[in-house]
Amino acid sequence: EAYEVPEGTTYIGEFAFAYASVQMVTLPSSLREIGAHAFLSSALSLLDMPEEGVHRIGTGAFSNSLLESVRLPRTLRRIPDSCFAGAKLLHVMIPEGIEEIGAHAFEETCLETVHLPQSLRALEDTALCGCASLSEIEVDEGNPWLTQMSGLILDAQQVLIRLCQFTLSIFLAVTVAGKAGGLFKNLTAI
Repeated sequence: EAYEVPEGTTYIGEFAFAYASVQMVTLPSSLREIGAHAFLSSALSLLDMPEEGVHRIGTGAFSNSLLESVRLPRTLRRIPDSCFAGAKLLHVMIPEGIEEIGAHAFEETCLETVHLPQSLRALEDTALCGCASLSEIEVDEGNPWLTQMSGLILDAQQVLIRLCQFTLSIFLAVTVAGKAGGLFKNLTAI
């Protein structure tokens, strides 16, 4: 089942498609905001979102949906708390312009790799909790707020961003391999 949101629509309300059986949704270029839990636990597996236009997505908008892949718009600045939590998400395109990723944003998704853009200033440490398939997080080399060192991610104050079990497994792998020498030398807090 497919649905095309009519051009001219600027807002999709809270819970608008929650628990719906619609599998494919096409969003119009006029859309500016997607409300909280708009696609909660829906059968949505394919989302056609314009590259520009959407400025705000509400908490848990796509949580527990069947969505497998998404390209977020360049006009979005924040991925909200629990946005994709529990979704079947395999791939996400996080564009330049995203400044913050909220708590539990991608929790328990099927992501394998994540690229964090140069514009990203804040990454909540629970953003990627429970991502059992996650094997790589890449921080853009030009990012002045986040750095990557031996698979670990540090904020601008050189504080380790924990990222749940992902960081723990990287830490254990680095330590067991005997390559931890100097790794924690510049950290101010863990």
